[in-house]
This record gives sequence, structure tokens and C-alpha cells, in this order.
Amino acid sequence: MKSIIVNFKNAVSAELVDYDTGDVEEYAEKLSEILKNNNVTVLHTTSGSLIVRPNDVSSIAVCDVDEEYLFEDTDTTSEAVISELETEETPPTKQVHEDIITD
Repeated sequence: MKSIIVNFKNAVSAELVDYDTGDVEEYAEKLSEILKNNNVTVLHTTSGSLIVRPNDVSSIAVCDVDEEYLFEDTDTTSEAVISELETEETPPTKQVHEDIITD
């Protein structure tokens, strides 16, 4: 089983799993073709599909993993996206103190 981590230039990554039993080096060579392409590419794996713009990809990591890997708590991508969204909140409005003179 392969773990494929696609790292994007904006520091976000996406992880896919593929039940391919072939050699990691050959699998990585096939994936490298994505980076040579100038068009939007769809990467199909066992766990799903990822639409990729090659210009936005900084690297792709491929490694063999055990099936137990699927059950580990490795969902850091969604946590990173949530964290990024939380930091992009609009700043609190500035409180203005007004003196009102009444006679």
C-alpha cells in the first residue's frame, strides 16, 4: 500500500492512499509525469481523486505503508486548514471613545 503526499507551494498538503503493490520507485516515476504536465491533471488512487495544477505542486512524497497506517491519527491537513482559516478572521473593530457634552 502506498501513501502519497502532495505538497503545494502554499504550504498545504494532501494525502492519498493507493493499494498498489508495485515498487515504490516505479510508482514515483509514474507520478513524476504529473509535474512535467502543463495542464490540470487528475490523480486517481484507491482512496480518491485529486485534481492538481502542476504549477502549484512543490513536491510529491511516496512511501510504502502498512494497513495500520490508515487508522493512525494523521489527519494534519484538515487541522492545518482550520488553523489557517481561524487566523484569517477579521480583526475586532476598534472601539472609539466619544465624549458627549450635554447641557
